[in-house]
Amino acid sequence: MIDALKRTLARNFQISCLGDDKFYLGIEVDRDHAGDFLINQPKYIEDVICSVGLQDAKVSTVPIDPGYIKTEDNDGQLPNNQEYQKVVGQLLYIAVNSRPDIATAISILSRKVSYPTQRDWNELKRMVRYLKGTIDLKLRLSSSGDSSGLVGYADADWAECRDDRKSNSGYVFKYCGGTIAWACRKQSCVLLSTAEAEFVALSEAS
Repeated sequence: MIDALKRTLARNFQISCLGDDKFYLGIEVDRDHAGDFLINQPKYIEDVICSVGLQDAKVSTVPIDPGYIKTEDNDGQLPNNQEYQKVVGQLLYIAVNSRPDIATAISILSRKVSYPTQRDWNELKRMVRYLKGTIDLKLRLSSSGDSSGLVGYADADWAECRDDRKSNSGYVFKYCGGTIAWACRKQSCVLLSTAEAEFVALSEAS
């Protein structure tokens, strides 16, 4: 099918074949010994680390402090939110393409782009330090011999947002062992129980 497509395109356009993908829009594409595809973004992550000035910082074992969302923020606003917005955008690009493990954390911190505080900025830098320590992790897109078909997981917290008491939904889908879709977002309505929050998360995932 690929060869037929190339022949069709070559009849109308001047094209060149560069072989298998290795690097595309900041994403490295690799294949293991079984031929399964894996992707990661080490060069892009390195650029983010350098832009924030954390080349010599200690790595973090978690992308966000588990207590961050549960405590009141009494810090003053940053005098300028441009750097915060820039780093959020960079981390969103990483989360959307190859790192579902930071999807929840960046979803929470991206809500603060208009009025970030020093505490928010510290947590954003924690996420960069986490990526620094896990820069070699790769996302598996396929798994040879896996016939499990489509498998999905969904979860929700309940009323964790201290500002409006809305819940967060998250889901991940895998097809035959390869991760194909994931997301984390705040639910649009206030719910009165964990059961309702879980039901909404399942509905959104479906």
